[in-house]
Order: sequence, then structure tokens, then C-alpha cells
Amino acid sequence: MGFFENKKNDIKYFFPDIIDHYRYTKKNMEIIERNFRIPPKGRHSAGLIAIKKTDFFSKDDISVFADGIDLLLNYFQERAAETPFHVYICYFPDEAKRIIENPNIESIWIFGHGHFFGINFGKRGFLKYCSLKDASKKKFIAQLHCNDSSSFGCSLADFILTENGKKYVKEGIRYTRLNRLTIEYGNSIGWDMTRWTRQDL
Repeated sequence: MGFFENKKNDIKYFFPDIIDHYRYTKKNMEIIERNFRIPPKGRHSAGLIAIKKTDFFSKDDISVFADGIDLLLNYFQERAAETPFHVYICYFPDEAKRIIENPNIESIWIFGHGHFFGINFGKRGFLKYCSLKDASKKKFIAQLHCNDSSSFGCSLADFILTENGKKYVKEGIRYTRLNRLTIEYGNSIGWDMTRWTRQDL
């Protein structure tokens, strides 16, 4: 059991995590709106936020799906000359497919709802990672959504990770707050965000 598995089951963290969630929800939305513009033309890293539509009347809340995206943006903005970073918002499977297939995207972090084998857009459809087996190879892939049901298919990394690439694909159910905790921890110990190797966090 990893460090954050212990933490998320500890009741003393329950209310602070709820407070932090609402605090960062507004912050995430402001950051996303500020950075959601024309993507760079050259090679870059990407944060893909997949929005799930639960029913035809529900509101799309981008910020709920993106906890921790602000930390990634800060990390890459400090290293903009080395690796530009762009945030992509996707409402439909075809949008996400085009982004993942983009040969200029070398590393990708996928936020949203999903399973081990794909991204769930709710009423708008489901993107199976097996449909991307011919997409351009990536140096790093992080599936920051739920990764349950691994017996039904393979992860994106199983299909398009480069030979020496790194991945963060932790099997099981995942909640959005855990993404922030993982990225915060990575920053605190000086991780290269494009070369995560710890699968127990």
C-alpha cells in the first residue's frame, strides 16, 4: 500500500481535503482559462482534461476534473525554454483522439474519468485506448483517471509509450484530490515530471 493510500483512508484528512478541493476548484478554473489558447506548433507536453457528461442537462465543470493542473503548469512555466506545456480541454472522444495522435506532443497527462483501457466521456461516448495503437509514440504518459477494469483492455502506455519511456498508470479507483497530492509530492522531492517511475503513489 502506497503513501497516499494510507493518507486518503485517514479520517483526519477528510475535511481538510474537502476544503482544499473547493479552494483549488476556483484556482484551477482561472488557470485553465488563462492558458486555454492556441497551442504551440512545435514539440511540447500536454495536459488533457476530458470532461464527462453525466446527462444532457448537467453542467460541465472543467475545474473538478483538473485538480493539480496548476502545479504542472507552474512546473513547466519555470522550464518553458526546455519544454513548452499546453492545456487541452476535450468534450468528445474524437477531440481527445486527435490530441493524443498529435506527433508534436511528446508527453501527456490525462485528467478526467476513465478506466485502465480508456477515457469515459459519459453521454458523449468512450475513447478506447486500443483505437490509438497507431498514434505517435510518447516519452511519458500519465493516466490521472481511474484505472480499474484492467482485465478488459490495455492502458495507453501499453500501445504508444517509447521503448525507454516512462509512465504513471496506477491500477484501481482514483479520486481527483490524489492527483494534486501526487504532483505536490513529486515537486517536493525534485521529480522530473516527464520521468515518473513510482507507481505506488
